Amino acid sequence: MLEDKKKKKMNFQDGSMTKTLKELEKYYTDQFDIMSGEMDAAQKARTILDEERRLLINKQKLHQRQKMKEEIEELQSNLVRSDDHVHFKELDFQRALDNLR
Repeated sequence: MLEDKKKKKMNFQDGSMTKTLKELEKYYTDQFDIMSGEMDAAQKARTILDEERRLLINKQKLHQRQKMKEEIEELQSNLVRSDDHVHFKELDFQRALDNLR
């Protein structure tokens, strides 16, 4: 009889411990699931930001290339005009010399 009570008490305690362990396991599993979800969300946010940054940089590169192209074309045009100007000044000078002779 006394042994039966001890066995029942031990079985009750074992069941209580098992229940407590299962509750703790569930709690920590839930916590890890929450952390995993947060980490996934953070990674997605980083991926989106990286993609936006990449697109912005490409847009800026394209803008700078276009601006540089326009400036180079303007400089080339100015050089051609300057060369033409010098050429015609030389021709005028040559005519003036010829007229003086």
